Amino acid sequence: MASYPTDFFTSKTSMINKFKYLIKPPGWKHDGTSILSTDLRKEWAKKITNLLSYE
Repeated sequence: MASYPTDFFTSKTSMINKFKYLIKPPGWKHDGTSILSTDLRKEWAKKITNLLSYE
């Protein structure tokens, strides 16, 4: 997250995408290459459920 301000001002993305970085959920990228925090939570919940079902 430390590089966020640098990326915001130096990247070649459009102004609308730069604005979206401020309002979209954590992990959002304009090119769709990232995993959102909600997806990470779902994946974590599945792993926990699987671990608990083995006990």
